[in-house]
Amino acid sequence: MTRPTTCNVSRVLGTALCFVTFGIGALALAVFVWPVLTLVSRDPRVRARRARRVVRVTLRAFVAMMHGLRVLDYSFTGKERLGQPGQLVLANHPTLIDAVMLLAFVRDASCVAKSALFASPLFRGALLACGYIDSRYTLEMIEEATLRLRAGECVVMFPEATRTRPGQEATFHRGAASIALRSGARVTPVFIDCDPPMLVKGRPWYRVPAQRPRLTLRAGEDFDVTAFAALTPPPRASHACNQALLALFAAQRRPPAR
Repeated sequence: MTRPTTCNVSRVLGTALCFVTFGIGALALAVFVWPVLTLVSRDPRVRARRARRVVRVTLRAFVAMMHGLRVLDYSFTGKERLGQPGQLVLANHPTLIDAVMLLAFVRDASCVAKSALFASPLFRGALLACGYIDSRYTLEMIEEATLRLRAGECVVMFPEATRTRPGQEATFHRGAASIALRSGARVTPVFIDCDPPMLVKGRPWYRVPAQRPRLTLRAGEDFDVTAFAALTPPPRASHACNQALLALFAAQRRPPAR
């Protein structure tokens, strides 16, 4: 039986501290910030912009804390190209932290979020204040995200809808492709890797890897959907676009040829 090293123990403690801090921070925002923001910002659009700024600043501080505690290292290449008006940002979802990283660094971004989070008393206020989009009802979600993009908002979305289990092939839901085709938005992929894996689906948070993980995020070249928009009927177009997106992300996960 392998005994845990001092580094492993310190990283487990650091990870636990990060979870506790995240929960306390979310509670503080729920009690003190979101109710006040609702009172002083009657216009939903103004309230959403202010709430997203609060989220981005607090998550930036949280990322700095994780890095300072040596829980993980990270790099984010091309982040300055994200957060553009009418931009659909699509990312793979290997770990629990990648959503935090994206919302910490993408300017004024809306996000398609899991419906379970809207049911959480801890996070519901933040999601509503930021104007995030509930993923529960697919058709309504597609329509709402399309309207947001046409109105000039940036929308962040994970086509997998949940974290990828280690060793399993990713699958993309067609919602992201449908939104891209309907909105005519600028589609920018963000490729995310975590080596070695941490906080993955099906593994308890305290099972930290032997080495400090490095989370790598890279904004790729914009994905052109115009060729798929010409296909008919629409389900055929969304299927072809979805398959092309899946192939693009799968190619980025392959090791480079020697």
